[in-house]
Amino acid sequence: MAIRSRRVLLTLLLCTLLGTANELFRSLAAQLSSASNVEGDIPAIHNDDHGVDSAPPGLAEIQHRYYLYNTTEMQKLLRPPSEREMSDYYGAVWSMYEALASHPLRTTNPNEATFFIPPLFPNMVDPHERAGGRGRKRFLKLLDLTTSSPIYQATLGSRHIFGPAIDGVHFSWKGANTFAGDILRYRPQWIQEANASSPWWNVTACTFEKKAKLQCNPRTIVFHNAILARDRDMWELHRMDQDGHNYREWTVQLRHNDPMMAYGFSVGLMEGPQGVELRPATYEKFAEAEWTFFYHTRPLPSACNSTVFRHAPIVRPPIDGTPEADTYNSSSIGFDIDPKDWNYRYPRSKFCLVVRGDNPISRALLRSIRVGCLPMVVSDLYPRYAPSYKSTLNMTDYAILVDEQAFVADPWGELHRIYAEMTEAEVRRRMTALAMAQRVIFPDHPRSLFVEAYLREAWEAIPESERGVGCNGDCGGAVVER
Repeated sequence: MAIRSRRVLLTLLLCTLLGTANELFRSLAAQLSSASNVEGDIPAIHNDDHGVDSAPPGLAEIQHRYYLYNTTEMQKLLRPPSEREMSDYYGAVWSMYEALASHPLRTTNPNEATFFIPPLFPNMVDPHERAGGRGRKRFLKLLDLTTSSPIYQATLGSRHIFGPAIDGVHFSWKGANTFAGDILRYRPQWIQEANASSPWWNVTACTFEKKAKLQCNPRTIVFHNAILARDRDMWELHRMDQDGHNYREWTVQLRHNDPMMAYGFSVGLMEGPQGVELRPATYEKFAEAEWTFFYHTRPLPSACNSTVFRHAPIVRPPIDGTPEADTYNSSSIGFDIDPKDWNYRYPRSKFCLVVRGDNPISRALLRSIRVGCLPMVVSDLYPRYAPSYKSTLNMTDYAILVDEQAFVADPWGELHRIYAEMTEAEVRRRMTALAMAQRVIFPDHPRSLFVEAYLREAWEAIPESERGVGCNGDCGGAVVER
């Protein structure tokens, strides 16, 4: 608790220096709303030809093979999650790894692989582990085994998918004395010994002009061509920081997330499969839900002017006797509640609020998707900041985006209006889209499309010049050790 409080206070100070945000992002919200309604912008998944029983457009055709690094030495360094960790970030990463390990698109022949996936999971390391700790040493050893391998050397790191990395600032230009700093300072022996004739020195590694001096050194070259799966779209964040808009509260967040890799994609802020139970999203589930809205949060302040948003539906209830009050009284709203009540009510609600906090994203989004509760997202930047599998899923299909300014002005007036105006047809459409999102996002879904979506994101993240199969020649005879 003390650690989080210090982090919040520090971020509050940074936000204060940037100015308060009484003016919310009206123009940006309009842009996002407009962009989300453009036909063909992102493939829809709710039309009659692509219901929940079929794959979204493009996924069924995914035939990319991938090679999973799995040597005996690597397996000795991997640490499976504890039971507690299976409900947190590392559990999410491990569930993805298990799905990739058992999928038929996996190949043991690197010469026929489009992608190469080493077991590099930053969430395996305790974020509070001291410098030189066992977990940090293990991860750096895994990095050594990967980057010095014949495959990595032959491809110059191209088409290697790192991660997923959830939360934290791993593989970004921020770290100092943390574990992320270990990665930032990583400089393997082979790159130190490389001379001017080495193909590594032909890699164009100076990606971002502001930090060109830092990013043109050898340690940048090591990771430049790789693909990073993250909980947020760090590449879009960089574009947001450069596009001339004034994002006020979030400027610090954006500037501290420049990625070391040139390519990557977002899987979303996801927890492990034991966090909440996966419940099928159906219209019947929605219709039979006991509560209309579900929202419970801690009374602690949030950074970057978000406290007013997070507390609004709790501290500003509607006037008794109004239609808004009827909606409020049929909902589970408040600060902390008993875990048993939380676990019972959450999956038995029609709508689950997802409200911006210390940054624009929240674990509540993927939690609500997992339990089959329609997300109502109060965070204007979310669709651009951290979409899950944006080449396959459109957030506006399975989630309802609530304008921040309208919400904070009249929280229950806005929530009740959206609820009252929804038709049965719209609910059915959204629940179908939510069911498809469950298949795409969660590896433990009985009919999961996670692997296909993961490979599609990696493919779409790289330019035509980076696409290929094998190692641009022989992969050095590498084989999987079982």
